[in-house]
Amino acid sequence: MKQTAMYLCLFIKRVLKRPVFLILMFSIPFISIWLKNVFTIDNINLKVALYTDDSTGIAYKSVNALVNTDDTISFVQCKSEEQLKELVSSGSCQCGYIIPAGLEKKFDNNAFRHSIRVVRGTFTISPVTNEIVFSEIFNNYVDHILKKYLKNNGLFKKRELSDIYNETDAIYNKYMKGNESYSFEYNNEEIISHDNSILLPGYLILSVRGILSVIIFVCALASGMQLYADNSNNIFRTLHGFRLYAARYMDILAITFVTGLFCFAGVLLSGSVNILYEIVAITAYILIASLVAFILCSIIKSKSLYCCIIPAIIILCLIICPVFIDISDFNSSFAPIQYLFAPTWYLKLFSA
Repeated sequence: MKQTAMYLCLFIKRVLKRPVFLILMFSIPFISIWLKNVFTIDNINLKVALYTDDSTGIAYKSVNALVNTDDTISFVQCKSEEQLKELVSSGSCQCGYIIPAGLEKKFDNNAFRHSIRVVRGTFTISPVTNEIVFSEIFNNYVDHILKKYLKNNGLFKKRELSDIYNETDAIYNKYMKGNESYSFEYNNEEIISHDNSILLPGYLILSVRGILSVIIFVCALASGMQLYADNSNNIFRTLHGFRLYAARYMDILAITFVTGLFCFAGVLLSGSVNILYEIVAITAYILIASLVAFILCSIIKSKSLYCCIIPAIIILCLIICPVFIDISDFNSSFAPIQYLFAPTWYLKLFSA
């Protein structure tokens, strides 16, 4: 164990003697600081896309109410699912909700799970928007339950249901707006400028974290080329068995570890306050990313072939991993494939 730690220290010292590498590493925290200064509260206009094909039910009423309410988060109604997905993928909206018609029938049959589809983007604010969206939906669903009860219990057989429903709406709205019942409102009508400052740190962290995760993974893959060079120079010729594998793994881990330290500083400078959780998460990610590179180097014997597949891995990583957008929200079949790439494991620890 001591010899393995010694190899890691020696490889780290070698890394720290490379001026170009250090310049690139020191730029990471400065870029994080720059991003923090560039993004202001005014630049964070949180929008959520909504779509429903309902024309009369609680889905229709809920969408209309959300769009016409002056909330801290702005809701945008879309004409189609494709438009909603396009707004989320382009970053115009932070996430989206697809609310189907006949929602009350699903709820009546206790089919609550997966009844509403959520499309997530780079910055997911689902814990906040879920409260707002579902509160509005269930406020309307309570009205539906009340009318259903009045219709089925036979109390008003001699009166028209339409008259009963109109009276019910008036009484229901009266008590909902008064102090006689509980309801949840997220209105921001009295504030001229919406205060989204509380969401600023999360916006910055999630935006920076995806990029930093890719940087760590790229450096882990790039360190594999150093391992090929060290193998050619026979620096491991005196080692055998476990010590040989451990030393070769330390060769890759050294560069990844140094990169991870600077990326960790970048995340902290972006506003993260949960330092212990960050340390555990990024340490595990560094070890996993290094292990992936080590396994690839062990399988692929040709350095040239290894260099050729690195760009393909990076491109697939950017597309499939939830770095900029989570494609599993658009096609669930991609979800298992995402976990073949190391950044996914790290980013999923912080997804909402």
